[in-house]
Amino acid sequence: MTIRAVAWRLALIAAATAAGFWETWVSVWKSAVDGGSIGYIVLIPLLAAIVAFGVAHRPHRGPLIQDRQTDVIVGLVVLVIALSVDRMLVPRLSPYYFLLNLDVLAAWLFVLSAVVLLFGLRLVSCYWQVAVFVLVACPLVYRVLAVALGGGGFAYGFVMVIFSSVAVSFAFGRGRRALILFGLCLIAGAVAIVIALQPRLVTFELQLIGTVVTIAIGAVWWPVSRRRGPVSVAAAPPVSLPRALRAVILVAIACVLFAFIPLPAQATAEPPAGPPWTGDTGLIVPPGWTQLSTTPYDWAQHYFSSRTSTLVRQTIRTTTADPRWDSLGRKRTAQIDVLTVGNPVALEVTPVRMSYDLSHGRVSATVPVDIGRGITAHMSTVVDDNLLLTWTNLSFEWDRGDKRVQRITIVTVDNHEPDAYFPEPVPSPIGNIGDFLQLLFRGVAAVSDTRSEFKDSDLVQTLARQLVEVQKW
Repeated sequence: MTIRAVAWRLALIAAATAAGFWETWVSVWKSAVDGGSIGYIVLIPLLAAIVAFGVAHRPHRGPLIQDRQTDVIVGLVVLVIALSVDRMLVPRLSPYYFLLNLDVLAAWLFVLSAVVLLFGLRLVSCYWQVAVFVLVACPLVYRVLAVALGGGGFAYGFVMVIFSSVAVSFAFGRGRRALILFGLCLIAGAVAIVIALQPRLVTFELQLIGTVVTIAIGAVWWPVSRRRGPVSVAAAPPVSLPRALRAVILVAIACVLFAFIPLPAQATAEPPAGPPWTGDTGLIVPPGWTQLSTTPYDWAQHYFSSRTSTLVRQTIRTTTADPRWDSLGRKRTAQIDVLTVGNPVALEVTPVRMSYDLSHGRVSATVPVDIGRGITAHMSTVVDDNLLLTWTNLSFEWDRGDKRVQRITIVTVDNHEPDAYFPEPVPSPIGNIGDFLQLLFRGVAAVSDTRSEFKDSDLVQTLARQLVEVQKW
């Protein structure tokens, strides 16, 4: 296959992917500019090309596939899977949209199907390492690794160093030399990120710096230690030009279908304006309530990639018993979790349920509630079948100015005793993976409370409205 033939097919696939998933790429770029971690996705095609470069310089033989119908069947199957992910799975997991970015996975599957149709399965199967690398570098794996490394700018940049080091060492190294190259890339990338942290660059800039440094090391290593045979990129016969042109029609139709699939509605939500920032990480307690304790959580700084991020739990209790909220005359207790971050993207990536370990709970659908000042809160319940408890939570977000965005979560429990158990705020993306798997294989009912009873609906709504009005506007 000539370079010209390869070029026009790759250009067509790139154009179709850009057009079909234009809304996805705009969302990714906007998030990267705002300081989100998803910007690393734009660097993955470059690293995938480096992996492909390494495969091309390794001797390999593709499977003995000569039948063009096999290419069409496999290409269509992968295309249908991509459509199913984008049309069905993304809306189904819309609360986790910014965490999973499954539309990006659908884009990768679309690219794979187009490559199979335009180049042939035998040629594509020679480069299976590229597909494995792209799938492993998905947003969920990336973010779980970053949180496991402590979060923060260094962690998000260093995970990108790991990905790029794997690609570079695979492409430019062999055996022990590959391990040496991998170690050099890790060390150099880590040092570069530490130096770059001093000007407090945004996450995407850290990701870019780590990637550029590792690629530069590979570029220097390659001519020094190269011991290669001829490039084997055309070892397998490609699809002929007439058949490739017919496949273009399928790719174009799929491109149009993907272009008309919208992203989840909350992908463009902006928090409303709240009271001006006063420097206090907590909230003013409204009349009729007494604050019992204040508990800060230090992990918020690492988890949300900012030194200015804070998480404070305010435990409050009614000063007098209210018969509307307890028929036995007991004072009700509520927890107010106030999360303050410097970037609203951090709240989008981590929905409310991801801030607690609810691996044994069933969560109800959210109900919008108007709590005044143009703020809409979202109320839901969580049923824990192991503890036999039901929590009612109401959360809302607002922009406090001075680069401070807050999420306030009010939690009550159906056990009205003073020592009732409340779920602790913990960073738990790994603990919620089980929920994802159950949702995928068992359906929404496995992790949802379809018969929710909002027993404390009046309590949390009243408290939320009081909290909003009592702040210093």
